[in-house]
Amino acid sequence: MTSPTKRIAIFLPSLAGGGAERVMLNVARGLAKNEALTVDLVVADRSGEYVDQVGGDLNLVDLGAGRISKSPLALRKYIQDASPDVLISALDLANLTAIGVSRTLRNRPQVVVTEHAAISVHLGVNRSNRRALRLVQAILPQLLNVGYRLADRVVAVSHGVADDLAETTGLPRDRVLVVGNPVVTPEVRYKAEQPATHPWLLDPDGPPVILGVGRLSPQKNFALLLKAFAQVRSERDARLLILGEGPKRAELEKLADELDISKDLSMPGFVDNPYAEMAAADVFALSSEYEGLPTVLIEALFCDTPVVSTDCKAGPRQILDDGVHGKLVPVGDLDALVTALHGVLDERDQAGRQTGWEQFSEEVIIAEYTDLVNSIGAEVPV
Repeated sequence: MTSPTKRIAIFLPSLAGGGAERVMLNVARGLAKNEALTVDLVVADRSGEYVDQVGGDLNLVDLGAGRISKSPLALRKYIQDASPDVLISALDLANLTAIGVSRTLRNRPQVVVTEHAAISVHLGVNRSNRRALRLVQAILPQLLNVGYRLADRVVAVSHGVADDLAETTGLPRDRVLVVGNPVVTPEVRYKAEQPATHPWLLDPDGPPVILGVGRLSPQKNFALLLKAFAQVRSERDARLLILGEGPKRAELEKLADELDISKDLSMPGFVDNPYAEMAAADVFALSSEYEGLPTVLIEALFCDTPVVSTDCKAGPRQILDDGVHGKLVPVGDLDALVTALHGVLDERDQAGRQTGWEQFSEEVIIAEYTDLVNSIGAEVPV
């Protein structure tokens, strides 16, 4: 067995059930399969839905800071003690923290920062009422411009995210690499083959089921999906299943009552295996205001589920190849979403095997991350 020759640290705020956290957990798992690497998953706070999914060859390091803003001293001590060769981080404040801390050390790791969503849209919809946070958001593009120039590599998960990062911050576009997400993993393959658990998906004679998956947050705009479903439901039998949890639950439940669709809507919360439900659903719908590279679209394609998605910034158009692999509708366009859902439900019996997910397999993306690691230090075997 080859002795480890390089140590990789992947730094996150926590292991909450968000897309970026799940992606970086997959990256960590994939890299850890390489016997020439030792991989530490370093979190400011050991919390979140994905904590129980860390295992195998991964080392989970809890800095015990509670939040990113309190993590610099603990991160500095970890780096001094563990001496990682490469530090990969995700999410804006974690990225800036990783860069800032590493710059205080003589023997610093090579720093790779990753962006998972369009900065411009994120800033536009996440305005805080707290004065300090408003100030940070106002100057964030300048902070990213200055900070990311000090990183050894800057990675965006899609071409749209890369373009937006350059346009919003002024960072040279040629400084931003594009590496997708390792979405289709052995775990996803296994879980997709398991039987669905929701009773609606176990009834072969029941109405078709439209599925949405994601955090119940403003970004995902599930309110639009509920309104579209109400119109679809007024013309045909159908059901809507939304998997995920978040701050908009009460508001969405109230809207469902107002639309008189509660009996045909189910929101069971976060589930550990959404892939079995995807494989059994009739349509997968993404109604987001913005994304980066929405993993759920890729997972739905892999699960052979027809897709309808808003053409939001950024990611869906790249994944669906300009609409070849699924239907794209304008962001916030209720009528277009209704028409697209009807169209897929009408055509689902004639649908062929879904494609477009292959470029986001673990094998392809982890090879790209290994090449990235090799490009900034001594090479390790692939």
